[in-house]
Amino acid sequence: MTTQIGTVEILKARVYPLDAVSLTDERQQVWVEPGVYPVYKDYGAIFWIMTGVLSYGSGMFRKIGDGMFLVNSEGDERSDVEVKFPSRRFGEDQFKTFLRSDLAAREGHPDQRLRFRLGEVIDG
Repeated sequence: MTTQIGTVEILKARVYPLDAVSLTDERQQVWVEPGVYPVYKDYGAIFWIMTGVLSYGSGMFRKIGDGMFLVNSEGDERSDVEVKFPSRRFGEDQFKTFLRSDLAAREGHPDQRLRFRLGEVIDG
């Protein structure tokens, strides 16, 4: 059963992979602006849902027709196509470790880009 357990505030705009499980360099990217997003628990897995727009990263091939591609060479180019997508899914122990050790989630650290507010007690 999936239950919302809190929120995550994304503090800095960033490009995330659309498919957090894919490890290929060609995976689709999504540009996410700062904002507050819901955090869910699905049995023993914890994840959050983000909203952003497709991003065509530097060096990415973008198919524009049969046999036709564009290569972006100017860094990240944002589209106007909005998508909702999940973060990677963490096991409970993985999530606790993430909250304790990842600088992106460490309150007050200069590299912090995620601030969690969780209603369910997760010892971190």
